[in-house]
Amino acid sequence: MLPFGDSRFAPIAAEDQGRVIASILKNPAPHTGKIYKLYGLAEVTQYEVADMLSRITGRKITYAAVDIPEFIQLLKELGYNEYFRQHVANVAQDGRDGVFSGTNSDVERLTGRKPMGMEEFLTKHKSIYTA
Repeated sequence: MLPFGDSRFAPIAAEDQGRVIASILKNPAPHTGKIYKLYGLAEVTQYEVADMLSRITGRKITYAAVDIPEFIQLLKELGYNEYFRQHVANVAQDGRDGVFSGTNSDVERLTGRKPMGMEEFLTKHKSIYTA
């Protein structure tokens, strides 16, 4: 259960972010005043992520889209603090509004390497999901 509806997004791996940051820090002058929107390799939905996890783990994973207030209430019942709940609610709404959708070539242009795709990331970190 997650509150992201049918939204599409291209999540970026922390290691890809790190490579971008390192590249900028090596030669910061050309980047002064610039803003980069960093994306992963391709957009995915939570349904597609669930299908990937199913293939990778060998277990059936199903995404159940729930309304944001319902999910926030669940987080409250689980003991998550107000700040975390507010953050999740805002991220979920932004996702539904398309704020995180899109892709570009900034990661590859800045680092010389394509960003990691979602399935590659999930496969690389399979032990987290199968522990």
